[in-house]
Amino acid sequence: MPKTPPDEVATTPVVTGWEWLDALTGEIDPDFEAALEEEVPPQERPELEQYFLLAPPTPASR
Repeated sequence: MPKTPPDEVATTPVVTGWEWLDALTGEIDPDFEAALEEEVPPQERPELEQYFLLAPPTPASR
């Protein structure tokens, strides 16, 4: 099927604020909001580090 140029140009309004998101979510649960702010330390995964070149392989992982 050959490509033909469109007869019309479709335009979409540009949103300039975040009010639309507030309308979608409503009130945010306090526990959810607290979890977003929580700092979570990275997990120690030495068995995977060799695959991501983060550490040299250990004798046990060879």
